[in-house]
Formats: sequence, structure tokens, C-alpha cells
Amino acid sequence: MSADSVGDLPDPVSLEAADWFARLRAADGDADRAAFEAWYAADPRHAETYDRLVRRWDQTAFLAGSTMVRERDLSRARSRWADRRHVAAVAAVAAVLSLGGYTMLHRQAPPAAIQRLVSRDTEIRSVTLADGTHVTLDSASAVRVPGGDSPAFVLERGRARFDFAGTRPARFAVAAGGLSLSGDQSVFDLQLKPGAVEIALLRGRLAIMRPGSKTLLTLPVGRRVSVSATGDATAPAAIARGDLLWAEGMLSFDGTRLGDAVAAFNRTNRRQIVLEGHGLADRRVTGAFRIHDPAGFTAAAATALGLDRRGDPKGNLVLTATPPSR
Repeated sequence: MSADSVGDLPDPVSLEAADWFARLRAADGDADRAAFEAWYAADPRHAETYDRLVRRWDQTAFLAGSTMVRERDLSRARSRWADRRHVAAVAAVAAVLSLGGYTMLHRQAPPAAIQRLVSRDTEIRSVTLADGTHVTLDSASAVRVPGGDSPAFVLERGRARFDFAGTRPARFAVAAGGLSLSGDQSVFDLQLKPGAVEIALLRGRLAIMRPGSKTLLTLPVGRRVSVSATGDATAPAAIARGDLLWAEGMLSFDGTRLGDAVAAFNRTNRRQIVLEGHGLADRRVTGAFRIHDPAGFTAAAATALGLDRRGDPKGNLVLTATPPSR
């Protein structure tokens, strides 16, 4: 297994993407739209790098609007962002951060006979198969790859993002929790939960059915649904922006219970977060955080919620509602 490496400076495509990002946000940005579209379509790397930069910028904007940083004085930053050169500089930094975020996602060219993709407890793994299919596995997840008598991908445990946008042939089949999913050139998240399967469609078409039966539903783009083991489906609901960040190595919370946020960090980190104090788990947090940075999360939560933060003899991070007695 090999991991991507990132140098000290962004590559030329990243800098070009940052420049286009700035130009399109300038007052006269519409005049450059046709030239941008030509650059975007000229090379798949252009599109991938630019889209990645936009996602990273959106994540930054999400965090900037959170209650954890809302009291900071951002007026000077806003006025400076109006200057195109400053936007380009900020975008270039965002491009570096975006690329840097991928160092935690292990990428490899799997052997032709690969049968299963598996991620460790503290790993988010991203793999591109020979036919162009791209699979990103959340921590402690497993996917069986088609081969032999099995024509479909099978999510065996955890969560995965399936990207069939560049797959040839375009059609695909995925199975999970007694469901069969099919479509063409689609991108979607699939998660196994106790007694249910959660599905979120980011792009394309997706038909959901039980083997040997009629289609349960066709999920619209931008919607998510939960299907129980008995085939009962919730009404399709809009996908929250924060729900998509896990594949970028981020955890996002928007008015989330502190107890639930802590549980999300504890699932993917050896260094655990412990809450001490009645009612502390029901406090609410908002923000976007690196999935393997529990220290950064607890520092932000302690500041925003007025909590005490300390380490314990086991190396865990402890949040308490009141300072410990001395």
C-alpha cells in the first residue's frame, strides 16, 4: 500500500485552479466564464482539482459560520477578500490544504485479482479500480469487489462512497443489507446500520430494490433515504452538506449533540474523548473538524461551551462541565 505525498508547493494545475477560482469570483468574473469552461473540460485533472478546491473552500466557509467562531472579528477578512489578488492567495492556500487532506487517504493501484477492499479502524481508504470505479471506504469498512459468480459490489460492513462516474461500462450493481442498487455513472454513499441501510445519491440515477422483487424506489439526486430490513423506506430527505465531508477526512456538526459528536470521534481514533458531568452530552456543537484531530475538536468545544479540558492517565481527553476540584 502506498500513500500520496505532497510537496512543499502546489503543482501547476492547483495554482491554475486557484487562479480560476479567484477570477470567477471577481466583479468581472462572468467575462471569463467561457475560457474557464474550456480549461475545465480540457483535462480531467483540471476538473478534479478545481472541484476539490471548491469543496475545501465550502468546508472553510461552513466552519467560519459556526457558533464556535462566530464571535471572532472577521470584518477585516471580508473586506480583503473583495481584492482579487487576495482571493487568489487564499485559494492557493486552500488548494494546498485540499491536497494535503488527501495524504490521510491511502490510494493504491490494486492487483487485477483483488476481491475485497478493507479499511482499518482509524483509516479512510480510497481506491480506483482498473475499470475506473472509485471506492472510498470509511473507517472499519469492507467492500467485496465483483468477480467470479458475483457480478455486484457488496458492502459487507461500515460505509463507502461508490463513484461510477468514470466507469466503463457505465452500468453497475451494488448490494447491501438485502438491497440491490443499480444505475449508471452515479455517485452515492452507502452505509450499513443496525436493521437498516442508508443511501445518499450525489450524482446520476439510482434504483433501489430487493432481490427478486420490483423496484422499491428511484432516489432523486441530492436526496438520502433509509431502508429497513423489512423493506420499509423513509421519505427521501435533502442531504445536508456536512453529511458529505466524511470522504474528505472531515467530521461536520450542525447543532449536533456533544455526545453524538464525541461518539463519532471515538469510533475512528485510539485517543478517546470522555465526557464528565450531568447533561453535558446534550450540549450542542457546530463546526467542521479533521476526523483524526480529537485534540483540536475538544479544544474548540471547550472554548465554545465553557468547559474544562484535560488529559487522563490513559492519554484520553476529558471534557467536564466544571473545573475539577483542586
